[in-house]
Order: sequence, then C-alpha cells, then structure tokens
Amino acid sequence: MLVRIPKIAYTIEEACVISSLSRATLFRSITAGELATVLDGRRRVVPREDLQAYLERKRVPAESPSA
Repeated sequence: MLVRIPKIAYTIEEACVISSLSRATLFRSITAGELATVLDGRRRVVPREDLQAYLERKRVPAESPSA
C-alpha cells in the first residue's frame, strides 16, 4: 500500500510547476524578501505555507460586473 505524505517544502523547480510562475519570478521575489525560503547548505526549498501565503498576497480580487 502506497501512502502519500504531503510535502512541507518544495524545491524551486517544484514551486515553479505548482505555482505556474517562472524561476526568474520566484528568485526576484526571494531576493526582494517577498517569498521566504529555507537554505540548507546549497539546497534551497520553499515551505508550502510560505508559497501559499505569497500567492494569497499577490491575489487580485475579481472585478464585479457593472449593473
């Protein structure tokens, strides 16, 4: 039986795929301090909660149709 354990952090490449953002966009956001990462030696990962929070902050509200 295969048990799926949810990831708590993503590699930069995984974060790109999951968020549909480019690598350059993610690194710009990391450099600007908008997206937190964890660095362990040379390996950098993006915690799931931080990626979700980043995307929520970037969310643009839907425009309501004019009546």
